[in-house]
Amino acid sequence: MVTVPYHTFVVAKDSQLECPLGNGGVAFQMKSLGCPKGKYGGLCQFDCVCKNGATCHIFNGACKCLPGWKGVACDEVNPSLELSPKTITVKYGDTYLFYCYAHHISLAAGDKDQPRFQWYINDIILDTLSQWIHVSEDSKVYNSYGTLAVIHVATNLTGKYECRVRDQTGIEYSDTGYAAISGCRNNKWGDECEINCDCLHADTCDRYAGCICSSGWKGRHCNEGVNWECCFDSIHLLQAK
Repeated sequence: MVTVPYHTFVVAKDSQLECPLGNGGVAFQMKSLGCPKGKYGGLCQFDCVCKNGATCHIFNGACKCLPGWKGVACDEVNPSLELSPKTITVKYGDTYLFYCYAHHISLAAGDKDQPRFQWYINDIILDTLSQWIHVSEDSKVYNSYGTLAVIHVATNLTGKYECRVRDQTGIEYSDTGYAAISGCRNNKWGDECEINCDCLHADTCDRYAGCICSSGWKGRHCNEGVNWECCFDSIHLLQAK
């Protein structure tokens, strides 16, 4: 048995290293996965200066600020609106949520008829659209947020979503996101995914055609066996001719 002393290697890039052992040695690859948190540089020798949850670039130390902050070190307040998520893909009939965060914004007062968070879908104001949508907002004036919930997504509720607010001086802020439908939920088909598949012997349930039956089966739910005898009789008649 050979005991190898413990060594610490510092590498700035992927390297081929060798460890001599008597008349032989061990060669191995070492991959550089980045710097420890709070460090940057070719040898991770520099300290990051980023603040307020920002991350710094592994090579040059440039700070990537979180929403609501700006500046070289992300230590300057930056009033902004953030809609999250930016894109979402769901099944027909699913429920999904959009969140609208007002970072470092003192919101103008609202009421029941004029909420502080205004929502638009494809440039149409929300209150003219659907019973399947619910909105809410917290009561804070500063660093507040609003929520939009689509309870049953349908084709007319996909596309561009926009959140708008005004601060106490009248300045308007806005941000956008997008929602798309990728198909039906399990065991559903139809233009609006309103029909149950309930296929008994099928390879798949098509969005627009329903059950695609396996060989030997037919019917809307693939629950009727194919009468092969009639087919064989037809073949014999053709052969007899």
